Amino acid sequence: MEWYFSAFWMYMQIYIELGWACPLSSPRIFRRENSPVKLTLATSVNPQGLVNYQVFKDGRNLMTIAIYNGEVMDQDECVLADCTFTGNAANGDFSITLSNVQRASAGTYKLMAVITNDEKACTTLYVLGSPNQPTVSSTKIPSVGENVIVTCRSSSTTTPPNHGLSLSYEWTINGQTNPASARYTYSTSRHQLTISNVQKTDSTTVLQCSATEVVTNGYTSPESLGFTFNVLYGPDRPLLNVASPLTVWEGEVVQSFECTSDCWPGCNQKWMNAANVTIQHNGTLALGTGTRDETGLYVCVSENNATEYKKRNETSLMLIVEYAPDVVISQSTTIWTENNPLNIRCKATGVPAVYNYTGFVQLVGDVVISNSHAESPGVRDTISVNIPSLQLQDTGIYTCNVHNGIIGVNKQLIQTASKRITVRASPKFFVKETNFAGEPSRNIIVTIPFVSVPEYTTYTVIRKGGKPVSTNGKYTLQIKKDFVNALFYGKQVTLTGNVLKMIITDLSEEEFGIYNIQITNSIDTSNFSIHVTAASMDLFLTYL
Repeated sequence: MEWYFSAFWMYMQIYIELGWACPLSSPRIFRRENSPVKLTLATSVNPQGLVNYQVFKDGRNLMTIAIYNGEVMDQDECVLADCTFTGNAANGDFSITLSNVQRASAGTYKLMAVITNDEKACTTLYVLGSPNQPTVSSTKIPSVGENVIVTCRSSSTTTPPNHGLSLSYEWTINGQTNPASARYTYSTSRHQLTISNVQKTDSTTVLQCSATEVVTNGYTSPESLGFTFNVLYGPDRPLLNVASPLTVWEGEVVQSFECTSDCWPGCNQKWMNAANVTIQHNGTLALGTGTRDETGLYVCVSENNATEYKKRNETSLMLIVEYAPDVVISQSTTIWTENNPLNIRCKATGVPAVYNYTGFVQLVGDVVISNSHAESPGVRDTISVNIPSLQLQDTGIYTCNVHNGIIGVNKQLIQTASKRITVRASPKFFVKETNFAGEPSRNIIVTIPFVSVPEYTTYTVIRKGGKPVSTNGKYTLQIKKDFVNALFYGKQVTLTGNVLKMIITDLSEEEFGIYNIQITNSIDTSNFSIHVTAASMDLFLTYL
């Protein structure tokens, strides 16, 4: 019989066809490595004649069993080291048991009838493996308020790979497993996570995932690496390193203005003036020393530099440069003629526009004149000297003093302006006494100080009876420039004027009497009378 079995074996080797996938209805067994498994291969045994049965794994013959008229005639040992025949071939049970499943154990196990090449039974053993460590990715870089889908991807290592098993996923978000949130939506298998209404803080969220094979005793993969996604955001309203409005003094060193924004991936800043003209192409604006023309509105514009996310915001800085007032004196007319009205007005312009006028004074030399027409000092918009009818005593330098609390670039608090007013008036006489006493047969000198603005043109001295006095042997008339003491609003001042000197020699009764003095300038003629009288010896006499 031995030759018979050998012949059949050779025949089987020639005609067997190696197509090893099991029918879909065949059993599928899933096992982890290092575990035992019984592979059941069963069929009905033909009780008549000789039939050789072989157990194959992926086309490799593991063992052969010969049955003749329903009885086992010959049975090989299973060629696999951990393989044991645990069936009862006579009853049609050709099961084998693997005591220590390894990845190499995975495959298709078939029971084949030799010669007819009939597949009597088929079982696939799948050896489970841990899914590959997942990777996490997102569909896009979202901006604040958008939705983003984050996907966890893994693959099975179970072999053979035609098992058709699916994977389920778990998410760990900031240390919490599958946290519930109104903004989180998980797909059925959880391989996708939709985050709605993305927030700026989501960029710090750490996402990890793991995959588990959906099968009894299926493995879970290692957790993915931590994944974070960027969020396009900003700018919010830019921040400044100074408060607005910012007040500085004229001439003060002004710190640089810094404008910053919180953005991703970054922002570009620029400064613009109130006319929307760019004056600085970065976030630092340096003005140096404050000048009054720098007062105004400055706008910092911040723009996100992501090409797909053009968002901008801005903030404003109001800079106020405070400065001591400029002082200007104006007058209602330039015709400063006697008896005409004149308003002299002092106006300050500065920041802040609160002006404390400490005085609007008239000066003649070093003498301060209390001009009765000047308004009272104090806090006011302007101050004036309002003269209804000009007189010579209104001549002088008018000085306006004012401050607004700011030290000027001249290092002074009080700012001033001055205006010289010279009143054109008829000649004015400044004689203390009109009586001049002389002793007969002696000489007498009569001095008449006067001021004429404009300069006098003619003068005449007329004695009693309308007789003009001229220089002769009896009279001598002289006019010379000299300083003249005058009273302006009750204050004694010294003016540049003239003194008319009349000398009478060998005074006699005929020279006693009233003398009328007339002095003329382009404004008018002024008259002044003196009285020359006889004097007793005990009175003060002026002698030549």
